[in-house]
Formats: sequence, C-alpha cells, structure tokens
Amino acid sequence: MKKLLTLVCLFFASALSVIAQRGSPISYSVSLASSTYDATANTTTFTYTVTSNPAGGPAISHWVIGIPPSCGGAEILVNSNDALVTWVNSDPTTGVRGIKFDTGYDDVETRTVTLTLAGNWSTGTVEIAVKSGNGFVLGTTQGPVCGGTTPPPTYTVSGLVFFDANYSGTFGADEIGLGNITVTLLDGAGNVVASTTSASDGSYSFTSLLAGDYTVVVGGANGLAPTTLTDHDLAVSGNSTAPDTGFALNFSTIGTMSANGFTIGYWKNNLEKALKGTTKGVQVSAATLSSYTTTVGSLALSPFTSITMAGANSTLSATGSDPRTLLAKQLLASEYNYANGAYLNGDASLTYLFVYYGEYVLKNASSYDSTYLLNVKNWFDAYNNTHGGVIVGPAL
Repeated sequence: MKKLLTLVCLFFASALSVIAQRGSPISYSVSLASSTYDATANTTTFTYTVTSNPAGGPAISHWVIGIPPSCGGAEILVNSNDALVTWVNSDPTTGVRGIKFDTGYDDVETRTVTLTLAGNWSTGTVEIAVKSGNGFVLGTTQGPVCGGTTPPPTYTVSGLVFFDANYSGTFGADEIGLGNITVTLLDGAGNVVASTTSASDGSYSFTSLLAGDYTVVVGGANGLAPTTLTDHDLAVSGNSTAPDTGFALNFSTIGTMSANGFTIGYWKNNLEKALKGTTKGVQVSAATLSSYTTTVGSLALSPFTSITMAGANSTLSATGSDPRTLLAKQLLASEYNYANGAYLNGDASLTYLFVYYGEYVLKNASSYDSTYLLNVKNWFDAYNNTHGGVIVGPAL
C-alpha cells in the first residue's frame, strides 16, 4: 500500500509539473544558420534553426518573419521546406506582415527551416512573432533585409531563326527570318529559365538574365529541317548574341503531304478566257484571277513582281527547254495554287516557304546547274498535279 501511494504521489507530482510547464511564459529559439545568394537564380536562401519551448511554456503553433511594405509582397516568396509557409499581409493572430510558417511544433522540437526569397537580400535584424498556446510574443532575429546590396547586373541574350533557302547554314541575301518558332532558354543545370517564340522577322530575345552558363534551344517546324545546330551554349557575362539557327525545306516530309493543286494548263486556260472576256467553261472568274495575280505579284522575291494577267499568261505559254523557263512556268502555276489556298497539308506558312524557295532558286538561277533547276521544277510540277492527293516528287 505504501508503494502504491508513492507511485500515485509521483504521478500527481509529474502531472503538476507538466501543468506548471504549460502555464509558463512562451519560450522559443529562432536563430539564423546561414544566408546564401544564388546569382544564377537571383534568389537568397535563409536557413534557420528553430526550437520550440526550450524553457517551458506551450509549443509553437506558428511563427512569422516580418517584411516591411518597402521590401515587396507575396511575389518575393519563392519556396520553403515548411509545407505550410504562406505570405500574410497581416497575420490574424500577431498582426505582423510577412512570411508565416504555419506547421506546428511538438514540445522541445528543433527543426531546420529554409526560406528562399527572390532577389539579392542582405542580412540584418528583423521582427518575428511566435504564436504558442493562447498567446504570442514579439521578438527579433537575424533575417532578410532588402535594399542593403546593389542588385547584380542583368543581361540580354538575343538571336535569329531564319529560312535557309540555299541550305548553306548561313543567313544571307534574299533569305528571311522564321516567325513563331519556339525558343527555350536553359540554365547551366538544364532547368528551363524562360521560353518564347521568334517574331515575324525571326528575332528573339531573353532579358534580365544574370551572368552564368545558359543553353538556347531552338525548336523546329513541320516540313523543315535544321541546317545549323539548334542548341547553342552561351557563357553570359554581358549582352550576348546566340548563333543564327537555320531551317530549310525537308523534301522527305513534303513528299508525304497532300494539296489541291492544279496544272499549268488549268491556270493558262482560265487566264486566256479572262483576258478575252469569255465566261463559257470558266473555272475561276476573271475577278478572282485578278485578285490572285495581285497576290502573286507581291509574293516573296522579284521573279514575278507586279505581274499582270497578260504577263502571267505569257509566262505560262512560254516554249523551249531552258531549265529557267521550265521552272518559271511551274513556279508561277504553284503561286496561283498558293493564292487559291492549295496549302501543303493545310499549312499556309509552309507553303509560302515552298514558294519562296522556288523564287529564290529562280532569282539566283545562275548559281545552280541545270540538273538542280530541273529537280526544283519537278517538285513544283508535282505540287501542281496533286489535285487533292499526295505530292509525288522526284527522287531525292
């Protein structure tokens, strides 16, 4: 019986000790272990050692690091290893503005807590609030102070994506930029920093970049194949220009595409009827042909600039075996097909590049031999004879 009474007394003494401890003033320890700036990511990570109620009192339910309005708002918070970290404009319990760590602690628990903020932050004395039990206390610790350092310089990386009409791998005269091509920027670890699309002139840029190692990755487009590298590694320490990225027609792919083209004879017949004012047997009205001719006259380069219906009929009616004459006839019919909406697999942009390629070759015909010119002519002939089917181009 005496032993039992002793155990009961010890139990009640222990219980009274716990009650007394939980009724004690709030105690805590929040100390800064390290502060590290990442120049590549432009972020600062603060690491804290946090101990709940080391000297008694209730355990921490949440705590807040104060951030003044002049230092920004929710946008500065990048991440934390606290699962319940949030931005608060005014903590409902403590009234402190800043970053709230809302995961509760066990009695006398010690944790390592990380906080990553956007930008380059100094370290100084900051306000904190600690909520425990039914109350809270305000205090200070070392933490993020804005405006204490000069922001690191940032730079711009720019580049060009172009249509390589002559397959040379170099952007040259009579070639154009390629728009709407996806360009992705990776950091030195292979993480995506940003993504954009090239403008209509083929240009692109990435701004506000910190110094470091990057890779520019240029995506492709249907019906095109690269003639240069598409991944460009850059060590950025100032404004930088990535190497030009070229793409040319991929005839292996184009040879699998369909279109609704019509032959030289089809367009010549309709042009002749329009010029004579004949309506019998007309497949395309004179007004439509006039509109198409205006479109053809403003396409791409110079071979058919400002051409008239009479001039178009003359070109389509030309005789002789000169490869340039034969190419001009097939290309002109292809341009009328383009104006008529006969797109390669429904792709207007690719069909424009197909026509542009033909005009480039015709304009620069002296740079090519007869075999090449006739091969190009045969591709436009195949396109003009699709009639809704697949292009049956010459052997590659």
